[in-house]
Amino acid sequence: MVQDVKNQLHFISSNGKTLWTKKLKNPIIGKIKEVDLLRNGKKQLAFVTKHHFYILDRTGRNVSPFPIKLNDDITQPLSVFDYDNNRKYRFIITQGKEVLMLNSKGKTVKGFKFKKTKSNIVFAPQPFRISSKDYIVIAAKNGKLNILSRVGKPRVSISKTFDYSSNPITVENKKIVVITKNNTKNSIGVDGKVSVKKLNVTSYQFRVKGKTKVTLDDNLMRINGILVELPFGIYTAPEIFTVNRKTYISISETQENKVYIFSKTGKLLSGFPVFGTSNALLDGSFNKGKTSIMVRGDSKSILLYKF
Repeated sequence: MVQDVKNQLHFISSNGKTLWTKKLKNPIIGKIKEVDLLRNGKKQLAFVTKHHFYILDRTGRNVSPFPIKLNDDITQPLSVFDYDNNRKYRFIITQGKEVLMLNSKGKTVKGFKFKKTKSNIVFAPQPFRISSKDYIVIAAKNGKLNILSRVGKPRVSISKTFDYSSNPITVENKKIVVITKNNTKNSIGVDGKVSVKKLNVTSYQFRVKGKTKVTLDDNLMRINGILVELPFGIYTAPEIFTVNRKTYISISETQENKVYIFSKTGKLLSGFPVFGTSNALLDGSFNKGKTSIMVRGDSKSILLYKF
């Protein structure tokens, strides 16, 4: 799925053929999410633009009753919750200070109690599961961090406020982690206690997925504590992908347009870096199950690498 500067959405096969194009009024906010509303293995594509919540089938047709039009601006990417992996989805739409939770039929979930924050929400609301309990995290610009239950009631109470950095809020060792702009790591326990660690870095990126943790300080990347010294340059935030039961770390250098792929042991894969002008996307669902990398080439091209 690719959207161009004219807001046209292109659905492209693995051999590079455009199967359909759909004109949208505005750019997509955040990433497109795959869902399975009918729970039959046939995926749909869910996303939001400035005033619409779309769900499309794989032929580009709107899934009824979508799209849903909203009068106020949508300000964060679509949040998709599937608490028990049973495809009974909950969708959260963020509009400035307010959140709206909808079900798979586009109806408001009346049992969700949380409605709004006192200042604008800075990230899309996120779901986490810690020790079999569900937590919804909603961060506000005034520094307040709301940690809620499934139904939107306060689950963890903390008085500390945070000056959020661009690092997404994540979970490490059963604690919710917030990285602030002054490069301080705040680890929040489910009891509400906050441990603070000042990081001796000039810039910092922090990503966790499962048992894999990646940090980036200038050109020094650490994958599960293994130091990888990158050539000097300007890098995108590292991303963690699990494809065909293997874990990979992707990072792109934006001046020389190089894409690096590492194993979780910190080894650069053979043949890399390769040319690319964006963050890479790794996938294993097509090309006969082979791992593929998709990345933007020049301003009008998409590149597909296989390995």
